[in-house]
Amino acid sequence: MSEHEALVERLTDIHPHGNADSLEVAQVGGWTCCVRIGDFKVGDLAVFIEPDTVVRVEQPEFSFLAADAKNGQVRIKAKRLRGVPSFGLLIHARPGWFDGQNVWYELGLEHYDPPIHGANMGGEDASGPAVYHVKYDIESLRKHSRMLAEGEEVEITEKIHGANSRFVFHDGVLNVGSHTRWKKESETNLWWRAANAYHLAKVLADYPDHVVYGEVYGQVQDLKYGTSPNEVRLAVFDVMKDGKWLDVDAVHKICNVCGLDYVPILYRGPWSADCYKHADGRTTIAGADHVREGCVVKPTMPRWDEHLGRVILKLVSVDYLGRKTK
Repeated sequence: MSEHEALVERLTDIHPHGNADSLEVAQVGGWTCCVRIGDFKVGDLAVFIEPDTVVRVEQPEFSFLAADAKNGQVRIKAKRLRGVPSFGLLIHARPGWFDGQNVWYELGLEHYDPPIHGANMGGEDASGPAVYHVKYDIESLRKHSRMLAEGEEVEITEKIHGANSRFVFHDGVLNVGSHTRWKKESETNLWWRAANAYHLAKVLADYPDHVVYGEVYGQVQDLKYGTSPNEVRLAVFDVMKDGKWLDVDAVHKICNVCGLDYVPILYRGPWSADCYKHADGRTTIAGADHVREGCVVKPTMPRWDEHLGRVILKLVSVDYLGRKTK
């Protein structure tokens, strides 16, 4: 379960920028953040504000952003400063704050959820099936940079910019849901349109009680992936059965048998720091030419961590985070 945090941390790595005389780079976990020379030093307690966090300029730490505020709020974005990724904002800890403290609520922070455009998101809610399922959330690899072991076999897939979805055939009926709600059948509802386009009531009948998670995309968000007007597509990224996640090969098999698209695979092999590169670049979806949202990394065999839960992590591209949106 994803939990929003803004942790107080003691800085251990500040190094020269290389391309800008007035900047240096602070390393906070797996994040890099450009700061003015002399603003921070190793040993300082600081708080890193991740991209896609909404801050309030009434808070003194963010008052300098007032000129860019709308309704007193500013969304923190990533950008490249003279070629170096700067993923968010670094602020000094207030007196009395301690290493490891979560000050998300004290700073009045909120997470930015992008609006979904061009699709009917409505439809009445349904009660849903009596099948164990979870809300699908993924933590950032940059926040949990030590979670993957060097050499561990992983699959890295493209992260698609769309609407999270889930489907399960239970007791002879297809159940269709968004990220958080099950939906009654409707010809205009986004998720049911995808379900009907891919004949899920028929193909998932051979896999009862398998909860299929995927991304509905196309004419949904601001990245359209080369789709035509009103077109929506579905790409599967995970399957759960009896409360357990299937390994990647089992998910591939279901997709092949059912004729469903799997999210594009960018890499499969041993994990190393070099794998971070797969977050960047252009989308690999045919017919599209725009920025890649990022990538998702998971061990080929499901693995659990005592604190994180299931080990599956995302890397979001700095160019995606810094893009202009309406």
